[in-house]
Amino acid sequence: TNNAMPGGAESKAKIGEADQSPGECTPEEDAEASVFITVDYAPSADAENTSDLSNKARRLTGISHPPIPPEQFQPPKLAGYEVLEEVGRGGMGVVYRARDKTFGREVALNTLQNMNPDNLHRFKGEFRTLADIAHPNLAALYELLSDGETWCFSMEILEGVEFLEYIWSGFESLESSGDKKSFSVSATDRTRLTSERMARLEDAMKQMAIGLNALHDAGVLHSDIKPSNVFMTTEGRLVLLDFGSTMSCDETFLLHLGNTIVAGQSDNRQLLIESLVGLGCLCEDSSEEARTTFADFCLALLEPLRPPEQLPAEFLNDKGEYCWGKSRLMRRVGKQAATSAATRHFATPSREFAMIARKLTGVFTFIAVLNAEFNAFEIVQKHIVRWQEKG
Repeated sequence: TNNAMPGGAESKAKIGEADQSPGECTPEEDAEASVFITVDYAPSADAENTSDLSNKARRLTGISHPPIPPEQFQPPKLAGYEVLEEVGRGGMGVVYRARDKTFGREVALNTLQNMNPDNLHRFKGEFRTLADIAHPNLAALYELLSDGETWCFSMEILEGVEFLEYIWSGFESLESSGDKKSFSVSATDRTRLTSERMARLEDAMKQMAIGLNALHDAGVLHSDIKPSNVFMTTEGRLVLLDFGSTMSCDETFLLHLGNTIVAGQSDNRQLLIESLVGLGCLCEDSSEEARTTFADFCLALLEPLRPPEQLPAEFLNDKGEYCWGKSRLMRRVGKQAATSAATRHFATPSREFAMIARKLTGVFTFIAVLNAEFNAFEIVQKHIVRWQEKG
């Protein structure tokens, strides 16, 4: 997966031979994949010329984007705030260090540029939801403000480095120089995880899971978890960033989504169709053919969640465990999706459903690339039971 790296560099992180097709890894390659991570960062020409402002913004707020021309925007004039300095410019807007006079604290002031009315309305709703969630693994959001021309939001200032840099080298770059430089690892540097890196990775992943769980408990989904959206402060506190990539789901949506998963796990076609209609993925007057083909697609996608005795025997190993790579699940699901689309009787999925389906297929693909062999039923079932008990 290509991500925007610090300073605009492109990154490609691979686990073992991750870009092989599922099921094509040999046992030796599988074993190799379990003991080291290959990181291939190729800084672009732009990365070499990254401005001090961009580096400073990344260090203080976790935000890193190509700079915007200086003449394009001017600092907002907000009552109760004193803009101290500009620390960076990015695709979303300009970042300033400012003093909140009311509370006597310094904050990061992020301007929102090029926001159309629909995006601004959605951002306001998501901001208010997130601002009510107080958790150490989520960046603290303070206020949503406007000077009549520009919308801004204030958040806590974070001192630290991005996720991959922290795992690879801790805070060495901050300790060695006040001028933060773009993090990169040579394409030829194929290094095993040291005990220090493994310890940092273990701690960071635990904190990330706790932070995501806090979001989920509040009914919020983060749609873009990637290294550049995860920040580690110098106090050892992992913080999730990029709140433009979160999504709140109402109770009705969550009910139908939960029933969809339950129906897929239990192979309950009638409940599945009712849930898909509730999610808006099937029209209420859709034909029987449309219902059948779309239900087939969802049942195929949720195949790995079923009890072992209901899994296709040809995809099980000698221990009765599901072979994710061998199953070619995504290829089979793709054919089902094409068949469903050909009926022309399904509704365009909602933003929420489309995002969840995309993330689910991404997780399944990642597991398949690793050639993992295990049954997901036991893992998922306890969460389903807990959800059903909540009623």
